Amino acid sequence: MKTDCSTLHYTSPAHGGWGVVRLAMLVPESYQLFVCPFACGRHGALGAIGHGLKDRLSYLYIDESDIVTGGYEDLIPEAVAELLETLEKKPKVLMIFVSCLDDLLGTDHESILAVLREQHEDVRFTFCHMNPITLDTDNPPPVNIRRKMYGLLEPLEGKMRQVNLIGNPVQIRPESELFAFLQAMGIHQVNHIAQFETFEAYKQMAAAKWNLVTAPPGVKAAMDMKKRLNIDFELAYTNYREEDILNTYERLMEKLADKENVRFDLEPYQRKARQAVVEAKEAARNRPVFIDDTAVIFPFAAARAFIEAGFHVAGIFARTVGEAEKKHADWIHEHMPEIQIINPIGYDIPSKIGVFPEDGIAIGFEAAYVTRSRHVYGLVNNEGNFGFDGIIRLMQGIVHAVQVEEDLETLIKNYGLVI
Repeated sequence: MKTDCSTLHYTSPAHGGWGVVRLAMLVPESYQLFVCPFACGRHGALGAIGHGLKDRLSYLYIDESDIVTGGYEDLIPEAVAELLETLEKKPKVLMIFVSCLDDLLGTDHESILAVLREQHEDVRFTFCHMNPITLDTDNPPPVNIRRKMYGLLEPLEGKMRQVNLIGNPVQIRPESELFAFLQAMGIHQVNHIAQFETFEAYKQMAAAKWNLVTAPPGVKAAMDMKKRLNIDFELAYTNYREEDILNTYERLMEKLADKENVRFDLEPYQRKARQAVVEAKEAARNRPVFIDDTAVIFPFAAARAFIEAGFHVAGIFARTVGEAEKKHADWIHEHMPEIQIINPIGYDIPSKIGVFPEDGIAIGFEAAYVTRSRHVYGLVNNEGNFGFDGIIRLMQGIVHAVQVEEDLETLIKNYGLVI
């Protein structure tokens, strides 16, 4: 199952979440300048307003005459100078975003950066891309923007027994057993980009010895950091199956332990997670469950976890099957072929709206929109979930969804989704 980006797509009002604007805003003391045509700025501008970030974003709009006369290399330094003069507080980092058009124009970014760095020595500059035309490449916007964000870090002498969590834009919940586990491994400082208020503090992430990649979009950034900053990395994706979680911790034990024969007792956390599953299954009874890939990064793995726990999984909304969960998709195809696999951007989605059971439980906004369920757990990209605590939170979300009927439009507005 693979999405063909050359075909007609359907985009629901429930589509959105962490776009490149919001992601890049995680860099502390940074500002964004978008260089693009008028229409390209709408999404980012509305998203910034919705999330209270509009005071960190400006636009340099270009028109056909700018394109026809050879691009906008001369316009950018002028606009940057005017912007920095206007801002009350000069940013430590200015991220210059270009749109799909720039991929066709072939702008010489390095020459522009050289000019900007000479003119403004106290500001860091980097070019970033808002180019959906790369979605079906190996460097799509969610991957590229993380590479740009962590690319601002500079090498530091020596390495400390610290861990960086990268991949997921939201910090893992402090309730997660991960932190007790890391302390048992001799690691007492865990960094995430969202915790830093200053750019100077953020730069200390370069001193960490390891990166734990909690979501696939962070892998290439971790590879870059290993090459540039000598930070080793390990994949530690958020999963909801006990077997997968235990395997992750086993690998981390081998990688991170500060002495031989270090062990960490996961059984108490595992027992609490199992109890949460029992309570959620009792609440859900036999209601159909629908899972989408905007809620959990691995929807097939999550669906299998639900099935094995005794839930009635009726549908999976997914654009593609990644290599990391292909075995779970194959398992579902073999053992539960009756489960509907629905592409949420398929052109035929409007014909599916309203044909699903009204008492279903939707995990994710897109699943809720298509199924018209009022029992919704509005999880986005596993936000804050990891390990056995992640299972507990997912199950608590199921219980809440059953007990409280939600208005999807209100949920979408409160979260700040923008098409």
